[in-house]
Amino acid sequence: MDIENSLIYSSRKIDPVSENRNWLEKEYLPNVKGSLLFVGIKEYCANYKKIAVGVDQFTTLDVNPEVAKFGGDYHYVSTLDEFILSNTNRKYQNISLHGLWGMNDSYSSDKAGMKESISNSLSALRSGGTLQFGAAIWDGIISEKEYEELFEDLGLVGNKIIHKSIVDVHNYPWKTHYILWARK
Repeated sequence: MDIENSLIYSSRKIDPVSENRNWLEKEYLPNVKGSLLFVGIKEYCANYKKIAVGVDQFTTLDVNPEVAKFGGDYHYVSTLDEFILSNTNRKYQNISLHGLWGMNDSYSSDKAGMKESISNSLSALRSGGTLQFGAAIWDGIISEKEYEELFEDLGLVGNKIIHKSIVDVHNYPWKTHYILWARK
């Protein structure tokens, strides 16, 4: 996959848990290169460092200290905003915020807080770096239109988009899952 020149857009009815993780494990992680800050760790992330063959520094971050064993070369326990704001000299080639928003147990369901966290993440990217975002679109928390407006406000549109997909499902509490991978 040529991430410099590709735009992939898809909208389909599939299982969001498997398809959104499949995309992350089969398309994103094997193709990302350079340093990576991967935010939000669970037990199913234990093999992500091995999958990310082009990543020379796999750093993970989570608020739960018990998940450090599933993390990367370097693991930090902190909120996303606290970590970035207290490490302003630390820059990454790639940041993944997959699964942090849009569900009841998410990092935050506050739209203003989400915009601030994504903006802070952009400030922690090196020039030309990439931000990967994946979140559920859940009625009452955030809509697809609100995600589109958020990314437009942050300038993550047009030729900066590497991958964008909207996963449409019917048998889950959320109706769709939104994935965006964009260049700063």
